[in-house]
Amino acid sequence: MVIKGASAAVYAIVLLYVFLYPRATIYKEFSFRVPAYVMGALYIGNDILNMLKEDSNISGSVHLGGAVVATIAWARIRKRIF
Repeated sequence: MVIKGASAAVYAIVLLYVFLYPRATIYKEFSFRVPAYVMGALYIGNDILNMLKEDSNISGSVHLGGAVVATIAWARIRKRIF
């Protein structure tokens, strides 16, 4: 039995950080400095590609569900509802 449910929650937390601090610097592989909004776009694009691949072991749709949760949380934080 393999449990794969935590990846969407971690994905939501990472994307919420990207939404809250889009100009922050993220270090990709400890050496490349990349703006957070670029990393967010790359993460989402990679998951869309994983959804289109039929033989992928990573569920892109689950990660995109985490992105939706991050978007809802970000909107609620901006409206001060959260």
